[in-house]
Amino acid sequence: MATSCPAAYRARSPRATSLYRLFETHIDEVRGQWEERFERRFGFWRGFVDEQIRRYLDCGLFENGFARIRCPDCAEEYLLAFSCKTRELCPSCAAKRSAATAALLVEDVLEEVGHAQWVFVIPKMLRPYFLHHRELLLLWRHSGFSVHNRVRVESEDQSAVERLSRYIMRPPISLERMRWDGVGEVRYRRKGGHEDPALNRDPVETFDPLEFLARVIMHIPEPRRHLARYYGAYSNVSRGRRRKGETEQGPGAVVETAGASRADRDRTHDARALRRSWAQLIKRIYEVDPLVCPSCGSEMKVVAFIIDHAVVDKILRHLKRRGEGQRERGPPERSKLAAVS
Repeated sequence: MATSCPAAYRARSPRATSLYRLFETHIDEVRGQWEERFERRFGFWRGFVDEQIRRYLDCGLFENGFARIRCPDCAEEYLLAFSCKTRELCPSCAAKRSAATAALLVEDVLEEVGHAQWVFVIPKMLRPYFLHHRELLLLWRHSGFSVHNRVRVESEDQSAVERLSRYIMRPPISLERMRWDGVGEVRYRRKGGHEDPALNRDPVETFDPLEFLARVIMHIPEPRRHLARYYGAYSNVSRGRRRKGETEQGPGAVVETAGASRADRDRTHDARALRRSWAQLIKRIYEVDPLVCPSCGSEMKVVAFIIDHAVVDKILRHLKRRGEGQRERGPPERSKLAAVS
């Protein structure tokens, strides 16, 4: 009985996305009009934003360098462009970051108990104060929040815990819900389930392109500013004490503390590094392993990192003459993966 080959990973094409084209086309206009048009609502133009946008516009482009991935058995190979690793701007890098954080939470932090998601919403009249002075949010000690706490997951459903963790750390923009044809307004589809019936009746919201970019830029966090904070039993101090107690009792001791079984897993540096490697993150997100050869199923290897522009240009010109391109396609859809398997 013939067996089908594994689903092949295909590198994304960032220039084909609406968000990339929108930034490439209008970012200079947004920057030039910021003080007059957007500063009152979204705050001052923050200097680090320029570097974040530059890195995003270079993300995933083969002309900026790439890694060569090669199968040692059948010589199948492909190129993997470098990523920007920006926070909350690049949807691809943000998805990998949320997957890494979810893996950390599920495998190292959260105990095997039920969890609930509590969403606190700041009153609209107070939002401008926190927008212009974001550090004040950590100092807020008053009531007045609107709270939503209907989302709960059971202790035995750890896959749901990971999905919830990824949802909490999700990027602010979903490329699947965004449409822009290169001219005119940006169309963004809201998610369903709103308590306001009017929002459910008209799920698509339209934006002026500059207004949309200003809202995206507003969500870029400051460098070295934590996006997740841990308290109580999950705080760094509490987890450190539990690990110290395990160390003092020896590697073979059974620790009678909550979560000891979880703390015993994935303790080595190699296991953690493997879990958060780019290949494992892609596999978690798209359910396809980029290091499995699509031709023979063997494990592929990273054989080189190409960063010299002369060499990069030479390889890309050679591939273009051969008509191969760089296999720029988005990762396979889940429906296609199910059909292959």
